Parts: sequence; C-alpha cells; structure tokens
Amino acid sequence: MDAVIPTSAQTRLLELLVGGKLADTMKVGGPPPTVRGVQRVAAEGKDLVVSLALDRELPEGHSFSVQVSTDRGATWHTVGVGLREPIVPLDRAQFKDGEELQVRVLATNGLSNAIVTSEPFRV
Repeated sequence: MDAVIPTSAQTRLLELLVGGKLADTMKVGGPPPTVRGVQRVAAEGKDLVVSLALDRELPEGHSFSVQVSTDRGATWHTVGVGLREPIVPLDRAQFKDGEELQVRVLATNGLSNAIVTSEPFRV
C-alpha cells in the first residue's frame, strides 16, 4: 500500500482498514522531544560514541534515527533507525583517521520529526 494520509498535530491513532476490517493500528505519541545537542563523548580505545541531549525522556512510540556526513552535510548516510537510547556507538572502521564528521539526529513520533545536526568534529 502506498498512500498519503492527511494528519494534524492532534492525531494520536491511525487505523488501517482492509475490506472494512481492522488490519493494523499505529499509535502516535505527542510532539517529538527536542534534541538540544549532539556531541562526541570520551570512549575507550578507538571507540566512537555520540551522546544526544534531549529535552525530556523519549516517550513511548517515539524513536530517532542517526545519520553521518563526511562532506559537511552534502550527503548523509543512515547509521541507525528506530533507536531509543541517547548514547549511540558508531562503527569507527567506516571513517578515516582525522576525517571530519557531522552527526544528524531525527527524533520522530511516527508522523513528525525534530532534527538537529552536530558541529563538525575530527575522528
């Protein structure tokens, strides 16, 4: 199925009916939390970990995705989807030593997104 469904900020539940029968439901949380910042955190050895500063705990039905860019945001590569924890380990092997990296976080309630991008930092 491919459909565009108009919704509003007050939408809390979507129901999929097939042949007049309920096939599935999707609960929608309130507004996604604001991501106040993304920063690299100290990790042991060559581990690469980023931490997300959220304005509140991630409510049920909310998650976030993480993307990385090595070209100052010209292109983005998704490295995590459906995440629920504010500490995100990144696979250091996919980056060269000294390479500049940016991290973008998309917090979602299933319908709307809140997006924040880190300042560039060296791997």
